Amino acid sequence: DAAMNSYSRFGAIIYHLEKIQESPIIGYGGGLIPKTRLDAIMQGYNGHMISPNGISWVFVYWGIPLGILFYFLLYKSIKVVIPNVNRRWKYNLIFLIILSAAFSQTITTLPIFFCLLFMALPQLKYNEDSSC
Repeated sequence: DAAMNSYSRFGAIIYHLEKIQESPIIGYGGGLIPKTRLDAIMQGYNGHMISPNGISWVFVYWGIPLGILFYFLLYKSIKVVIPNVNRRWKYNLIFLIILSAAFSQTITTLPIFFCLLFMALPQLKYNEDSSC
């Protein structure tokens, strides 16, 4: 069954959702990920569990709040990496290209992505004219 196969990109989302349910707020941060029900089911498949989906892996790794912040900062970093693009749809297209590259592999926790996230910080300026 493709949905239960963690080698599948969509099956990896199901596998990751089970992990996210165990630690939704803080994730696992690269620590030991506990075995869950799906691990027991898939153990006879090949003995190894891999989950090649970098989009949902962020939420397993960091938890839901930091996962949302991750994608927000990733989107904002595009404006730093590729400045002077006049159309918002171009930024959205570049963001979708990055997501499609991350869909097939767990690359979102590599140092290059952390560099991209920190590049977004200058875009988050405090606006003195705004009234709260």
